[in-house]
Amino acid sequence: MTMVERFAVCCVIFVALGVCIPTTFAESSDEPSKYAGTQITDRWIVRAGAFSAAFETEASYSRSTLLGAIIRLESDLGLESQVDTFVVGGRYRFSDRHQLGFSYAKLDRSASRILDRDIEFGDYVFKEGSGLATEFGTSMFRLKWQYNVSQGDRLAAGFSLGLSTFAIDLSLDGAIEVDDGNGNQVLKAAQEGSDFIAPVPLIGMWIDYAIRPRFIVRGSVEAVNFSISGNAGRVLDSAFFFEYYFTRLFGLGFGFTSTDIEYSKDEGDQFIRVDYRIDAFQTYLSFVF
Repeated sequence: MTMVERFAVCCVIFVALGVCIPTTFAESSDEPSKYAGTQITDRWIVRAGAFSAAFETEASYSRSTLLGAIIRLESDLGLESQVDTFVVGGRYRFSDRHQLGFSYAKLDRSASRILDRDIEFGDYVFKEGSGLATEFGTSMFRLKWQYNVSQGDRLAAGFSLGLSTFAIDLSLDGAIEVDDGNGNQVLKAAQEGSDFIAPVPLIGMWIDYAIRPRFIVRGSVEAVNFSISGNAGRVLDSAFFFEYYFTRLFGLGFGFTSTDIEYSKDEGDQFIRVDYRIDAFQTYLSFVF
């Protein structure tokens, strides 16, 4: 499924939720709402838990005018296709209409393998049959402002505007062929890599709905298509969570997130391209106050 198709599916789901969930949740003025004071209306929510991510990654890097060969990091270089790590995040609700959301996760992968084909990356061609060590790290930090268009204790929904920052570091350490000065080709150790930080503005939709006073469903979808000063790409980010609060202050949540990144960078003497998809299952504890 392409990124556009995934975005269309997410939009259809959100429209369906908007149609199916009644907007008249306000209780009679003569009777207090049983949802009053639920976690929908709390000022702070802090979350921390486990993040199990599955990857599909392609990259190319060239210092010439020609785009380098595409490398599939999982199949070509042996990087793990799944990694378990931590995630932290939360929300600050500073008025009935406005709130700030944030999250952070760090994903590091490494691999060593004997190459079954030549790998071109940057200035070098790492030779078939030689060993190659790969390091690939990603840090993801998100900060977003959310505007609530609904009213009541049971439903919060609206649109969001935020900034997702992706810090990506890729390095390859292996052997290349060089001339020994006598016309013979010998192997020599070489290291090549690239790192960059891509701050990406995102716009989207979100919804929090209390199915029961202690059982809450949360969802969001955000996207952008950008081209700024030699940086170009597309990002689609979606999330869907269930949370159950076993006390007034503490809850347990689980759900899925998906992030699709298509990014390219042209600095005149460097051409970088990364296609990066992360599908993750999250479990976490929530603290509200």
